[in-house]
Amino acid sequence: MLRAVDASLNWRERVFRWFARRRRQLAFLAIVTGLVLIGREIGDAYPREAELRYELNEDADFLEVRFLQGGELARSARFAPTRGASFVDPRIDHTVSLSPGAYEVSFEWRVDGEGRQDRRTLRMPVEGRVYFRLGGERREPDARR
Repeated sequence: MLRAVDASLNWRERVFRWFARRRRQLAFLAIVTGLVLIGREIGDAYPREAELRYELNEDADFLEVRFLQGGELARSARFAPTRGASFVDPRIDHTVSLSPGAYEVSFEWRVDGEGRQDRRTLRMPVEGRVYFRLGGERREPDARR
């Protein structure tokens, strides 16, 4: 559909009239665009779950895990064996909910009264299970005991 263009109108008036005729469509487009951008920002900050497995290669009597983001503590967890002085199963499964980003993961555990530490990096979100092997070689129980 062709419309006759009034030659007496300058370009500013023509642009103004064009926007005036389409203001509802433009308002709807602005609202949808704003909602998409806000939703994207919120979605990026929304915490996601990660399945982690800590494999203790030593007979530890506790494990403490700290998740630091930008030097601030975001989450922490402490694990202790239910029976005896060390973990029966050297694998500890842990599900943690963290916002997207890079985390420094700090580990502390104790073996025969001696404290041990390790630090790793974790980038969220992750796909699948993340494994952390901690410590030296796991000692097998002495058969003579």
